[in-house]
Amino acid sequence: MAETLCTSGMVKHRANYGASSTVTNSGTWMTELINQAEGQVIADTRVNWIDIYSTLNADFKQVLEQATACWAANAVIAYDTRGFLGVNEAATMINVNWAQYQQAIKTLKEDKTITFFGATLGA
Repeated sequence: MAETLCTSGMVKHRANYGASSTVTNSGTWMTELINQAEGQVIADTRVNWIDIYSTLNADFKQVLEQATACWAANAVIAYDTRGFLGVNEAATMINVNWAQYQQAIKTLKEDKTITFFGATLGA
């Protein structure tokens, strides 16, 4: 699968300076995490945003990028927290990403958002 909803650079940005280079420098690993994050966004919102991605405006794509990058960044951080200034810093990064993911998902799940872009809820 391709990285549609976000880039590896955005995941690195969200994971911050302490992120393991073992993960962030592996294109295959980053693609896998981004694909998993995209699947989670689709599952949580019950809309296949990848199928309608080309119809979305640039501003709305930012919401999808935020959700996807935050989810994938948390997977990167959780893999190895040794690059952070202690567990508290890693936990703070995860909490910030999680809060932003939840807010983005809330926006993406709103009926008016979904219908505005011509999508339909999955079964």
